[in-house]
Amino acid sequence: MAEKSFFSFQLFDENTKQNVGRLDLKVNNDLVLLHIGLQRLPRIKTYDLRFFFEGGNTYSDEIKLYVTTSPNGSLNNTLRLSPKNLKVPAETFKKVMGAIFLPRSGGENIVGFCGKPFDYKADTNFQEIPASQDLEYCKNSKLDEILNNEPVYWPFLNEINSMTSVKINKEIFENLNLNVRENLKKFMANTLKIYGFLLLLRLKNNGHFVYMIGIPDKYSCHQVLAMVNMGAGRFRPMDFSARPSDGDLGFWVTIL
Repeated sequence: MAEKSFFSFQLFDENTKQNVGRLDLKVNNDLVLLHIGLQRLPRIKTYDLRFFFEGGNTYSDEIKLYVTTSPNGSLNNTLRLSPKNLKVPAETFKKVMGAIFLPRSGGENIVGFCGKPFDYKADTNFQEIPASQDLEYCKNSKLDEILNNEPVYWPFLNEINSMTSVKINKEIFENLNLNVRENLKKFMANTLKIYGFLLLLRLKNNGHFVYMIGIPDKYSCHQVLAMVNMGAGRFRPMDFSARPSDGDLGFWVTIL
């Protein structure tokens, strides 16, 4: 019988850290069966669903699925997908390590923990990984090396114990060869010429790792749409928890 893989991720709102649902992914050679259960989310909001793969540092730009919450802010849907139509080998889906929902209209992301995939043969019984097993959300050794060796730099007024931040210069930026949109990469390079640095940030919460780049700038509400289209639509002023106002110094943030 055909080999299958099964993956299950608890989904968390990146802002509130609350569990908002679950994503189940079953794969064989000819079919990807995807079940999404979400709740307590904004009503009628569209999310861009991306997957992380084993050995990769960012979500794949090849696989883009769009889902929209119902009028009561929930989603309970099963999708039957053909790897052939997605132009991705079924074998790739067997290496899924995590998932992220990106709001198309801005806002906080919904993220799924990375962990060891639940693999099984079709003729064996599936057994869940014990709850005690540690899960890590896409830990990145290359970025960790920079974060652990560069001097800590925290430009914000608020202390956030779960977040680490360092400056990166032009050389480090170019060596990273970030998998971000080309127009965002050009914006980062231009910002480096003006300010001389970018931020590399790591958020850790309950074994869950998220890596971000902070791009120094002055906030302008007229710039938000362009930044959203580039993939960096959130702005954090010096008062990290405050809503930005025109002219505030701070950082546009993109998740890696």
